[in-house]
Amino acid sequence: MWLRIAIGDVSVTFEPTVGSGDVAWFRAPPMSLGHTFASEEIAPALGLAAEDIASDSPVRQVSAGTSAIIVPVSGLSALRRSRLDLEAFAPLAAQGFPPLVYLFCRETHDAGHHVCARFFFEAHGVREDPATGNGAAFLGAYLLEHRLFPEADLDLRIEQGHEVRRPSLVRLRARMNGRTREVDVGGQVFPVVRGELV
Repeated sequence: MWLRIAIGDVSVTFEPTVGSGDVAWFRAPPMSLGHTFASEEIAPALGLAAEDIASDSPVRQVSAGTSAIIVPVSGLSALRRSRLDLEAFAPLAAQGFPPLVYLFCRETHDAGHHVCARFFFEAHGVREDPATGNGAAFLGAYLLEHRLFPEADLDLRIEQGHEVRRPSLVRLRARMNGRTREVDVGGQVFPVVRGELV
């Protein structure tokens, strides 16, 4: 099955699971890794100190049609305290960087998960997404490049949405096929409201 979007066709497959519905998997389009940022450049825009930014991999822009800035932080404390400050982000916006920021840490709420994340974006003010497929795909490309996990083939569970009281789980599989990144993002959808159009 294919999903047709502005940047091209995206492959969609369904993986049956026992008792909890299928997992839908989306194959990410080709992505590019771009500009890196000093901790001191990005931290004020997130309400953090430079030491809250993890030092074992860079803050980096990842793009595929849209782009986001991937920010590794030191742990759940820094993740909880983070906020996107559009006024403090303005110098980066003036350089052409969009206010879409995906923060992650390897400390998690659930020991069975691998990463905890938050995603902030500007849409008539600052918004936070409880589950971000394209952000997870960007993270997949980032992790393949910077090797924060030792496995060559990644199969990760990403927590998101705790701070907005909508805990979510996003699945991520990523590997190198020769020189090509193969990144798949998966998850399940649970209805929270139902309506009827009359």
